[in-house]
Amino acid sequence: AKKQASGGILLNAALGFLGHAAGPLVRIWLLKVKKGGVKITSAGRFFLRLPDGKKRKMFSGPKDVLTTSWAGGNYLVRGPRKFSMVLKEPPRVAGMDGHPLVLLSQTEKQSGVPGPGPYNRYRGVLEVRINEKKNGLWSINELRTEDYLRGLGETTDAGPTEYQKALATAARTYVLYHFSNGGRQPHNGFTIRNTANDQLYAGFDYEKRVPDFVAQVRATKGVVATYEEKPIAALYFSRSDGQTRGGEEVWRSKRFPYLQAKKDPHGGTRLVGHGTGMSALGAVGFARKEDWSFRKILAYYYTGIKLERGY
Repeated sequence: AKKQASGGILLNAALGFLGHAAGPLVRIWLLKVKKGGVKITSAGRFFLRLPDGKKRKMFSGPKDVLTTSWAGGNYLVRGPRKFSMVLKEPPRVAGMDGHPLVLLSQTEKQSGVPGPGPYNRYRGVLEVRINEKKNGLWSINELRTEDYLRGLGETTDAGPTEYQKALATAARTYVLYHFSNGGRQPHNGFTIRNTANDQLYAGFDYEKRVPDFVAQVRATKGVVATYEEKPIAALYFSRSDGQTRGGEEVWRSKRFPYLQAKKDPHGGTRLVGHGTGMSALGAVGFARKEDWSFRKILAYYYTGIKLERGY
């Protein structure tokens, strides 16, 4: 693949992520609703995309609420001023003029995310779709990779800059690894979930809590960790007991040769998490106590990788 220098890290077009300056569109599972339908509004003007893909129905703001339910094999969308529409395909709602959408059905924050929450405002598109068991509706947030990373709920602004860069790069790599492989559950229409089983994601409101982290997302824009010309499964966890575990030991698989056991001198004394990949507490220690760069941190925890720009 032809590579060009950009910011000291090479652009690799062969990764397949070119096409938009903010990266590919990723789809993040947010919520399951069993009863009452999924309710969506916006801080400003927003619209419902109509089935022909071109036309759209406009709505004016927070007082206009769209409720999507499922009956008889169809989606029923109801809104203000007696608006009602039956759709075969999952309804898609998008904000305008930079206003975030508000997922009113989400009344609590995700477990593990700092702060009061509920963190229910999102950039991009909110899509509502029936789940595979036909026993509930899922909300899925579709947005550009870089916009997704800004709302990551995996950190506060307490960590040192190089750690934040390492986390931003690992998180970007993780979601694009699954994007490249069709998503964690390809048949269910999303890339990853917003929970600790994948990556904590709290959307538009969380960006205000972590301006320093958002700055490091921008500073590492498009940078991913690769192994043999492909993005890696950049797993990370909270803290170790002084040692990380290899991927083969934990996951009983040889698919992750870059996940090797490593000494983790700053990682703590009690294991919290799966133990493979980058230890967050250990990475903070390397950055703060040993002045390691984010490149050195990532190269230590992920054996044999390269840092490349995907876009």
